[in-house]
Amino acid sequence: MSFGQQPPGGYYGPPGGMPPGGAPGGFGGPPGGYGPPPGAWGGPPGYVPPPGYGSPAPGVPPPSQAGGVTDPLATTSLVLGILSLPLHFCCYLGWPVGIAAIVCGIISVSRIGKEPNRYAGKGLAWGGMIAAGLGFLMIILVFVLYGAALILSSP
Repeated sequence: MSFGQQPPGGYYGPPGGMPPGGAPGGFGGPPGGYGPPPGAWGGPPGYVPPPGYGSPAPGVPPPSQAGGVTDPLATTSLVLGILSLPLHFCCYLGWPVGIAAIVCGIISVSRIGKEPNRYAGKGLAWGGMIAAGLGFLMIILVFVLYGAALILSSP
């Protein structure tokens, strides 16, 4: 038979590619008796898994995150704190942005401290306050160095 021609009688066989009655030489399924080992999975009787694995003891709630959702003011503090760094050199816009970052950070840390199960993100709030503080220190250092340069360059 050449390519494109049907077999004699036009019959290819049953769907699925298996002849009726199973595969030739039929191996069948696995012999019986295979299943889960007797008792529970996990080890021999009396086996206790190392700490930190498996389910917690009965009556103990499962471990969860330190808080619920991230406080939006914490994220705002971080964004404003990072933005305050370059904005100090752009028409002194870093001052109000830095102050806003510190205020948002203080409010957020206070809120997270009062409701730790509801809010998370204390690190974000601290990061925003630290970035804003670094921005203030950086611009004060620039003013001091500029003033010193003016004093030293005067005749």
